[in-house]
Amino acid sequence: MRLRANRLRGSGPETRCLLASSIALALLAGSSSALATPWMPSVTILPVPTTAIPAPPDPHPGKEFSHEADRDAAGVADPEQVVLWDGAGGTADGIDYGGDGDVDAIANHGDALFFDVSHNLTAAAFSLRTVAGTDVAGVAVWYETTGGLIAPWALAPMVDAMTPVINLDGLEIWGPEGPLVTDSDADRFSLFGDPGGTAVFNADGTTYIPWAALLGDLAGLDSMLANLQDFLDLDALMVMDVGTAGVLDAGDEILFSLWPILLPGAAPYFGDAVYHWVVGTGMSYLDHGGHLWTNGWTASHFGDPYNVDGLEALALPERAAPEPAALTLLGIGLAGLGWARRRSRR
Repeated sequence: MRLRANRLRGSGPETRCLLASSIALALLAGSSSALATPWMPSVTILPVPTTAIPAPPDPHPGKEFSHEADRDAAGVADPEQVVLWDGAGGTADGIDYGGDGDVDAIANHGDALFFDVSHNLTAAAFSLRTVAGTDVAGVAVWYETTGGLIAPWALAPMVDAMTPVINLDGLEIWGPEGPLVTDSDADRFSLFGDPGGTAVFNADGTTYIPWAALLGDLAGLDSMLANLQDFLDLDALMVMDVGTAGVLDAGDEILFSLWPILLPGAAPYFGDAVYHWVVGTGMSYLDHGGHLWTNGWTASHFGDPYNVDGLEALALPERAAPEPAALTLLGIGLAGLGWARRRSRR
């Protein structure tokens, strides 16, 4: 049995600029949520990397979140349930992994713009958890540009206008959506406590990444973690599974954080570091926004260290993906135009 450490509780002050930006975004969010419908999906979007300030969330499919503790779109407690959100406050039930655990990280096997985030080529989205177990300043999702500008991206009403979001602890923004293993974007996930020594599961409940595979490289990067391995719990997550699907192969990559740890008589070990692991190569800290995401980096921006609870890529501009039929019609139209031009020259 894996022993669990006590979790941090209590909260600290936010900076004045943080609160001011949150209040400003709240006014925008209020106008969006007032018009919210239960669910408003739209066309598929292809994300394009951006170094600029990303736009607020707009309605497009593929946005998913898990809540602490897990619940469905109606706000009813539901273990291992993921919720779809449309960006205008509407929600619907997404994939339910079918167990009785608490989902604390979700990802796709080939997360959109994974390499752009890991190489600081696009803005990153992330959620922050206070030690009291709530989103920092009521902001469900923050962003950081490649130049290091950090600001709110989505307040709780933008994510779910029907049921309050207290703590968003799993985040997806791009991709397909659906309630089944075969049609859901969130086909990789982690559970609170990492039961059975599994850091990351496949959507069908089989093990994708066992903790034993992570430990050596992680402890090599941060020697303190070698003494805390019984308390390690993977939290935020992005995945790039480049080998056999659902099998950990050399060359697979993940970005992840760790749940905060507090041991009796020891200094708090905060969970705002984000690690970049390349299987077979080694471990490093995420280098994004002009700084390394090491333990304590959030204190320089927010006044206190906070847990990084969710992680994703952001994009601007967003462009709709043409349907195959539309591409066919476009091809026919271009061919017809070429024929007409040739005929007119005769």
